[in-house]
Amino acid sequence: SPSGLALISKRLPDEERQLVDDLCIVDGKLLQVVWEDKRFLLRTMTFSRESTVTDAEDVSYVVSPYLPKTLRRVGGPIMSSNAHRASESATKESTIRDDLDEVITISNVTILIGEWIPFGANQVVELNLKLGSNERCQGGYFTAQVDDDSTNTQCEVPTGLTSVSILDHDMTRFTNIEAEVYYPEDEGIVQIEHFGIHTRMDGTIVYGLMIESVLDRILENISLDNLARLLVDVHVDSSRIMESLLSNHQRDLLDMIFLGNTLNRDKVNVIIADRVVPKMSAERYLDKDAFENELRQVLGDTHEAHDLSDNDIVITGSHGIMLIGPHSKMQEPVMLAFLSLRSRDVFVHNVFNRLFIIDDTLKTARQLIAKYEQDPNSIPRIRHTLSETSKDIILLEEVLLYLRESLEQDTSIYAEPTDESGYRLYQVLKVKTILNDLHVRIEDMQKVLLGARHEVNGLRQMADTIAETQMFRLQEEIRGNSSDMLQQLKINERQSTSLDVMQVIFAGSLAFDILDRLTGEWSVVHTSWARAYIVDPFMSKPMLWFIISMMVWFGVGTGVFSMMRDLNDRTAGVITYRVKVNKGIDLNALDDFLSRKSVISEDGDADALNANQKVSWIEKDVSRWEGYQPKIEMIYDVKHGFLLSVYMQVTRRASKPARLRPETMKMRFFTELQEAGVMAPDDAAEVIDNTRRRQTRQGELVMIEDSSVFLKVRVPGERHYREIP
Repeated sequence: SPSGLALISKRLPDEERQLVDDLCIVDGKLLQVVWEDKRFLLRTMTFSRESTVTDAEDVSYVVSPYLPKTLRRVGGPIMSSNAHRASESATKESTIRDDLDEVITISNVTILIGEWIPFGANQVVELNLKLGSNERCQGGYFTAQVDDDSTNTQCEVPTGLTSVSILDHDMTRFTNIEAEVYYPEDEGIVQIEHFGIHTRMDGTIVYGLMIESVLDRILENISLDNLARLLVDVHVDSSRIMESLLSNHQRDLLDMIFLGNTLNRDKVNVIIADRVVPKMSAERYLDKDAFENELRQVLGDTHEAHDLSDNDIVITGSHGIMLIGPHSKMQEPVMLAFLSLRSRDVFVHNVFNRLFIIDDTLKTARQLIAKYEQDPNSIPRIRHTLSETSKDIILLEEVLLYLRESLEQDTSIYAEPTDESGYRLYQVLKVKTILNDLHVRIEDMQKVLLGARHEVNGLRQMADTIAETQMFRLQEEIRGNSSDMLQQLKINERQSTSLDVMQVIFAGSLAFDILDRLTGEWSVVHTSWARAYIVDPFMSKPMLWFIISMMVWFGVGTGVFSMMRDLNDRTAGVITYRVKVNKGIDLNALDDFLSRKSVISEDGDADALNANQKVSWIEKDVSRWEGYQPKIEMIYDVKHGFLLSVYMQVTRRASKPARLRPETMKMRFFTELQEAGVMAPDDAAEVIDNTRRRQTRQGELVMIEDSSVFLKVRVPGERHYREIP
């Protein structure tokens, strides 16, 4: 507001104002924020640079794997420790650009990070099989990279593997592993990341680690500023670890929920420490100033702070809790129940956000349907949108089913602690309230999904109605075009009649011109021989020359019509045969076969899947085809070597019986393909047999009125039979 700007201009010191101007202004022009190529850019008309606001600052640290005893089997192997390597981070660097003000430090820190991933008994079995839990050589190095060339003798993967070793497991219920991360870091940064990971059938994933050192701080006085940067790095690396261990279907579910940004998915932090500096009562940490700001870096928005005893305090936030005190680890069962439920709550929140996106998508589809006439390509786009949305709804229904089953399968979240301090923490963390809320929210989202599915079905029916309307319009246009074509045919028919009349008139003119040339109206009739043989006998007699002219006209006209009828008769009879083949062929033999033919046309049609070729030729060997010259058209796939279809056509005289039957023409052509090596004998025989006309079986009675009777005769000297009804 103007008053706010005026207040800032009065109270903001010149030094701080200059810092803001240096950040936001270049050459006197304000920088604009642009999202481009998956990165933020700060630019003006003449200047551009990439923003580093999303870059995470790295610190050197050493951690050891940790899992609570309640998650382990009794007598299992002892977890690894990197305490002897704690000093390795002390001499290394960090990429922190700010000057840090340490307000709160904690000591002997243990961190439990939780998330929920759709899991079930089959996924746990698949994970154990992938890890080789029952084999002699367990674990190994894992990556999410897919080997696209599995038959090659080598496999190259990007730098960054995960070493996994098995602690204990149950084939269908849970798996406890240690995972050591080998991801590349910036020069000068040392990060020894060794996690304990617990996965179980209800979908709860727990990552546990003990902080040995952060920079030069070994166990003691760990700054919350540095701890926040450690947590960001651990969140991303733990997501990468699970990406290499999950199944493809689980990765698809997570990609759908988080829109492909699975590496940065939300997780819940449980930070356990023995002591804190400064030591105060719980409510004093929520001072809405320096103390609370540091807590927000690791817990998100802070909610409450409580004193559990004289030495133990708990602080809750939107993304975790911090439990500080000498007896803090005694409450691990309560913290694990909270971590499991809060992880589900965070996941449900992301699912609910995904429902909003689906709702917006359906609203956009409805708007496209309402305005489909403005965009001719809207219907295919609408159908694609509805198809993708329907797929997302199916996956969301599966996710909600996993969530509901996980609440039924996990018995630990229903157990209430019996000791006073544990029950006090149970009440502070509101475990029972979170559990009840989850049941209600999951049931409510199932109703929302059901409504979304009905909406998709309704929109699909609307799209089908629009498509039917467009098809009806197309049919109306075709009907109109057909009426126009029929009218044009009638006009052509009348023109054809007029042409016949003109042909008769032309024949008469031709006849008269012939007589004129014979008589030689200009000079011949004046000669003595013309008077003796033409003028006196014919032209001098009344009406005789006219009768002769009419007779000549009739004779010429009859000859012209006979010639035209003969020409039409030559092409009026047609024998056609179309065969759908779909058989493999030898393309090299086909090329040799076509090189011996008089090809008159070739046509190609190719796309990403097929490359079809159409070739036509006229047979010249009339002896093979009973005196005919059939035109043959062949369509074949040059990419996969398949003969798709064959079309054969013979033009013949309509007034004479055919010397070649369609079936015989088919048999001779495919026999020729077999002899040329184009088709295998079995394939050619199969095509001939599949399209052979039905033969009356021996002993079968045929009603005479259901079949026509023909007499086959053969003229001496001819090789073919003629059928006479």
